[in-house]
Amino acid sequence: MTSQISDELAPYVSTILPLLKTCLLDAVPEVRSAAAAALGAVVRGMGETSFSELLPWLMSTLTSETSSVDRSGGAQGLAEVLGGMGIEKLRVVLPDLIRTVSSESKLQPHIRDGYLMLFIYLPTVFQDDFAEFIGPIIPTILKSLSDETEFLRETALRAAQRIVHMFSETSLELLLPQLEQGMTDSNWRIRHSSVQLLGELLYRLSGLSGKGTTKTTNEDDTFGTVEAHERLREIIGDERHNRILARLHLSRSDPVIIVRQSAIHIWKIVVPNTPRTLREIMPVLVRLLLDTLGSSSREHQQIAARALGDVVRKLGERILPEIIPLLVTGLDSPDADQRRGVCTGLIEIIRSCQSDLLSNYADSLLDPIRRTLCDPLVEVRRNGGKTFELLYAAIGIRSLDGILPDLLAQLDDPETSHYALDGIKQLLAVKGKAVMPYLVPKLTHPVVNVKAFAYLASVAGEALTKQLGRILPGLLQTVSLMSESDYNQNNENKDIEEETENEDLEHCAAVLVCIYEATGIRQILNELLSGLSTTVTIDETTNNTTTQNKLVLGSSAYRIACLRLLRAYLEASFQDSSDVVTSVVKSNVNNKSSDEDETDESDVDDDDLEDEEASDDGSFNSDEDYSDEDDMDKDDDDSYDDDDDDEMEENPDAKEVISRVLNESYPLALRNICRLLASTDKTILSEAWKCLETLFKRWNPETITSQIGDLRQGIRGAISEMNKLAAANKNEGQKYLPGFSDPTLPLVSLVKLYAECTLRGRPAIKEPSAQGLSECIIHANGIALQGCVIKVIGPLIRLLGERQTNVVRVAVLQSLTSLVNKCPQSVRPFVTQLQSTFLKCLGDSHKQTRILGGEGLSSIVPITPKLDPLLIDLARVSSQTVVSRFHDYLEDISSEIEDMLPKSGVSATAHTLAGVAAFP
Repeated sequence: MTSQISDELAPYVSTILPLLKTCLLDAVPEVRSAAAAALGAVVRGMGETSFSELLPWLMSTLTSETSSVDRSGGAQGLAEVLGGMGIEKLRVVLPDLIRTVSSESKLQPHIRDGYLMLFIYLPTVFQDDFAEFIGPIIPTILKSLSDETEFLRETALRAAQRIVHMFSETSLELLLPQLEQGMTDSNWRIRHSSVQLLGELLYRLSGLSGKGTTKTTNEDDTFGTVEAHERLREIIGDERHNRILARLHLSRSDPVIIVRQSAIHIWKIVVPNTPRTLREIMPVLVRLLLDTLGSSSREHQQIAARALGDVVRKLGERILPEIIPLLVTGLDSPDADQRRGVCTGLIEIIRSCQSDLLSNYADSLLDPIRRTLCDPLVEVRRNGGKTFELLYAAIGIRSLDGILPDLLAQLDDPETSHYALDGIKQLLAVKGKAVMPYLVPKLTHPVVNVKAFAYLASVAGEALTKQLGRILPGLLQTVSLMSESDYNQNNENKDIEEETENEDLEHCAAVLVCIYEATGIRQILNELLSGLSTTVTIDETTNNTTTQNKLVLGSSAYRIACLRLLRAYLEASFQDSSDVVTSVVKSNVNNKSSDEDETDESDVDDDDLEDEEASDDGSFNSDEDYSDEDDMDKDDDDSYDDDDDDEMEENPDAKEVISRVLNESYPLALRNICRLLASTDKTILSEAWKCLETLFKRWNPETITSQIGDLRQGIRGAISEMNKLAAANKNEGQKYLPGFSDPTLPLVSLVKLYAECTLRGRPAIKEPSAQGLSECIIHANGIALQGCVIKVIGPLIRLLGERQTNVVRVAVLQSLTSLVNKCPQSVRPFVTQLQSTFLKCLGDSHKQTRILGGEGLSSIVPITPKLDPLLIDLARVSSQTVVSRFHDYLEDISSEIEDMLPKSGVSATAHTLAGVAAFP
């Protein structure tokens, strides 16, 4: 009617429009509705051109900050006006509105609220024509459902409900995908609203009412009817029906209780029988579970795991034959997330099943577990290890028999060996005590696979200690084969072979350094150090030191193997924590630096060297007894948490324990290593020196304590051993220790250590250091000492200029005199300083110092370029110093003086004779 009388009504528009605007903002909803309808009718009848100022006013009212009533009226009026303008106008305006609402920019809540209110009224105005806009609008509404502003969330929910109510049947293809996507959103508010909207959609489609309570003692009780269920299936189709119910069942395990309660409420109303429905939707549910289990979202993984456990607990034996094959099929997927989901699903199945049920289906579960342990993806292998741990707790050794042999067999296949090796590592990490007895024979026979062993040792823990009796002989055999190959390699291949052998030696050390228990460390040191002192009971000249698969105890090859392995073990133990095992097997072995305990050292006895007997070769015995423990862990308690960052019980610091145990074993270690310096085998001498240098690098001369005394006793033992061998062979001409006679050996490291300890060490170690230095130089030949002269003679001369005890001064004088006698040409640049030092000693109050001063002067005479100054200084000392026993040292230099006088000038001769005559 309005269109028929538009011309007659035009004069009154200016009067009617303000009144309609006022009614549009009325507090009574019915009044606003009537005003909006009237406004839409007027626009429809008179056309858009007559109301150019109306749209700006409605848009301003739509975003009013005054009250929600104004925004509601503006939204209702704008919807009716757009309806009057036609669908084409809506197609132009709506995209901008959607873009504004969904914009990431920080719009004020009241602005977005007004736009969302428009979505409440537009479906009513346009009816079926609005269906084409549902797809773009639903995501925007769902996003607003997670907003922090409560009134904004309420408006979004009303808009969504209006759309669901009006288009539940005609726009299923548009609504369901959006709601399904919302049910998997990371924001719980969106999940909750999506579940609510899905429930309302299902109610309308099935003809049920969602009102009333569904609270029961059992959450699986249902109120649905078969008729309504079949009606729903008929409307939406079997595939979509099963998918929607599977998604709804998944939401029943949501970690947020309000989401979980909503899903349970809808499930009880829609589903007539839970077990039967689960069996019907099982293939779809399992695929959905696998997809969700493989999600990168931790929350989604929890939801899927709980849902799977719930299904297994409800259906048990009826569902396992169906669900396990589907899980196994998931392992064939190229999608890594899918395979991760299979692992998490297996874990939840095992957790949810009773032990007797697991025992019945163990064979079916062993195959997928075995495959996960060899999967190319490390995360899948890690989860496979956790799955095995749970299964082992349920069925025991049977799980090990069903998995480990196959993994060991795959170690021989180059294509799968890497994955199988890491799979075994995962088993060791969770059940090392049970796995290690199976593993050691495979890795040590016929030869040790040191690279694989090193890779696995980092997670073996205390299980490694129990197998040391089989591991150590295998490692020694491997090291001995390295040593043997050194003699058989051509020069062309020697560098490559040495590099490979060094890597293998590092692998051997990496195995041992992973043992962190004091008992195991003592056993390692006991075995290696005892092997250095054991003598051969067979004739080495007629028997090989190694047989095909056996190393002869006490042979040279055995000692060399012990030395090399000991040196590599000490080096690995002393490295920084980031380098200990990472450089070898890329495995985290966290080691911390520890300072050695400082204890005062008692004075070292200066008895005759011959009192060192062969009985000193005893081994280092542990104070701790080995305790027999069961190799099988039982009744493991696991809570659901698959995070890789799970906190585990920290192992003791391996390097700290090694340092402590090594401090206890220094006397035996230094005694047995140093005694090998009397050997004539060049390889033994070289390896013994390498071990000593490894220890020297660890020692700080300023803080070192008892080690110097132990070292000196070890050197004295070697000298005693040399004297015994010389006496037995009637070789009276042997004066020098073999380990101190080869210029290629690092004697300088020992001399430098002794010198630094004498200079900078604590008072308690100065004397044994000085005495050890003297013994070292006395029993070394000149060729070996050439490299030591320049490094130590200056500090020793400076030391005599300071206040020192008589013991230190005597030992230093002996060292200087021996250096002059053995290396005269190297000492020649220091003649002037030596002359001054020895002359001062002639006036010392200590008899032995005076005698050694005289011996020192007599030793530098042959290399002194001008004798006159020396004789004059000597006469000046004898005439100016009151010495009661001048003849103590006069006897030592008298022969030199007699030889010197004919060569010197008249003045020097007169002064000397006058000085000597002044003493009785």
